[in-house]
Order: sequence, then structure tokens, then C-alpha cells
Amino acid sequence: MSSIERGEVEAMADDLRYFEALVKDNAQALQARVLAAVEASANPYDHLKAVADVLVENQAQMSARIKILEQVLLSKAVVEARTPAMAQPVAEHNYAPQARVEVSAAVFGENQNMYGVEYTPEGLAYSWTGPAPEIVFDVPVLRNVDKVFRLGFISAMDDDELLKEAKILVDGQAQQVDLDFDGQTRGLTCRVPASEGARATRIEVKLVRTLSPAEIGNGEDQRKLGLAVTGYRVCDGEGQSN
Repeated sequence: MSSIERGEVEAMADDLRYFEALVKDNAQALQARVLAAVEASANPYDHLKAVADVLVENQAQMSARIKILEQVLLSKAVVEARTPAMAQPVAEHNYAPQARVEVSAAVFGENQNMYGVEYTPEGLAYSWTGPAPEIVFDVPVLRNVDKVFRLGFISAMDDDELLKEAKILVDGQAQQVDLDFDGQTRGLTCRVPASEGARATRIEVKLVRTLSPAEIGNGEDQRKLGLAVTGYRVCDGEGQSN
């Protein structure tokens, strides 16, 4: 038996010992609860009822915990199955310039001005921006020629205001913003001018404001939201797909 296999066997044995100790502790705690309930009862009928109440409550707690565990495990499995592969596996902390950078919301959805990652029924990852109206990306893109930046999204809290008044700055310089649709997502796009140097390109998307669903009469959600972003990319003007 190899050292790795021995380590796995020992770890399994430790888990079993921990499980057995946990069962013993829980059994003692349950027995103590039953005895306390019996002692607090006035007659044999009340004894039986007290024991039944304790056992029913214990079983209900166990069932609830199992359901929560199942939900967590199933949710994790679904997220892993649905997480789409990146066309270019680049994280923002990796500043080696790339000719094309494409990142899914499944990767950057924990951005400091974004809420947690969610998934559409089709498995498309997205993350709501907010509460601030600005989103900032430091993109390690090679800018030897002009490029195109596209922020893909599937929903906006206020199309007329947020999209028409949206601004995009590339390294602090405002660019003309256009709106497109690729058959799956809408996108805010702009030109990224060619530039020398190997540092990351800072791209800022600025909305007029963010809104909560409660403000516009769409439920009780009080979060300040902007765009439901699916991802972004910076690449040449041809062959775009977000």
C-alpha cells in the first residue's frame, strides 16, 4: 500500500471515529432531553406525551438539517455543472497582456461592486451590479491595435435611463458607447484605442444611478441594482461572442 493510500485510509478511519463520537454525543443529549421532559411531567400519560414531543422535535430537526445539506450539495453540483468555460482563462490579477480577454460573470461575480453570481434556467451566469453605479475592470489586454470592449448583460433596472446615459471610460478617457444584441445578451460596447505599454487597461462603466426592485414596484427587494452582467471581453472588432 502506497503512502497516499495509507493516508486516505487513515483519514477515513478518523472520519468514522468522529462520526461514532458524534452519534454518541447526540444520543446522550437526546436521552438527557427525554429524561428532563419525563421528570417535568405529572403523570404516566404526560410522560408518554413528553417523550413523543421530544422525539418528534428531534426527528424534525434532523430532517430539516438533511434537507439543508441536500440543497447545499445539489446547489454546488449544479453550479459546477453550469459554470461555462472562459474563452480566455484570464483573471484580473494576472497582468500578462493578452491579445483577447474574455471573462464570465462566474469568475468576476464577486467584484466589490457586484452581488453574488446567479444562473438563468439555461445555465448562463450573471451578476447584478450595485449598489454603486460604477463598475471597474482592470483588463490585461494587449493594445497593439484598436480593440472593442463589450459588457454583456441580460437585464437592466431601467433601460431608458441607465442604458441611454451609460458612459465608458478607458484609462480615464470617455469613449462613444453603443448598444448591441448578439442573439443571447445585450451589450454595451466601445472602442479601446491602441496604446503602448504592458500595464492593465482600466475600464470604467458608469451608470446614472442604481435602483431597487422595490422602488419601481417590482417586489420587495431593497438592493440597489444596475445591470445583470454576464461577462465582458476586449478583443478585435471581429468574431465577438459573449
